[in-house]
Amino acid sequence: TIGIPRGLMNYYQMFPFWHSLFTSLGFDIVLSSPTGRETVTESLEIMMAETCLPVEVIHGHVSDLLKKNVDHIFLPFVVNSAPLDGSNPTNNCNCPWVQAHPYLIKAAFRAKAITEKLLIPSLHFRYRHVYPKELEKFFSSKFGISPALMGKAIEKAWEAQNGFERNIRLTGSNILADLDKYRLCVVLLGRP
Repeated sequence: TIGIPRGLMNYYQMFPFWHSLFTSLGFDIVLSSPTGRETVTESLEIMMAETCLPVEVIHGHVSDLLKKNVDHIFLPFVVNSAPLDGSNPTNNCNCPWVQAHPYLIKAAFRAKAITEKLLIPSLHFRYRHVYPKELEKFFSSKFGISPALMGKAIEKAWEAQNGFERNIRLTGSNILADLDKYRLCVVLLGRP
């Protein structure tokens, strides 16, 4: 089983990708419990550095997955993200705390039996020719997964992710189309 913490972009933005990828490769996925008071309290007892709350609560999510006795916990070191439509000229880097969270977790959970469960591939999603090789190399060395099988799983994963993002844009467009054009409307954007 592969445990995925309910937090940061790996869950809130990329879960359709990871779910499809891992299930295509034959893994079962276990999610940590939703964030609650217990998650926050546990995180504060475990963490080694003061960060923002979303990064801090990952500690509690990892602890929850360890209590669920998962075989592995997926904490990718995601350096940058793929632009949605290819037209964004920026590098789309995650903040340094989000990038470094796998290593903060590794420092907080020092026992070898725990750190051996952590799956921390380095990924550069901005470069479509790079991250497949990064995934292939990492999962080949850990699980003996062939490049051909990984390539097919990545294709399915992008189909799932693209469908998810299309549905989000469609929902947003439908909501905006239903607004009364003579009323002031406010859109608040944020991260969970």
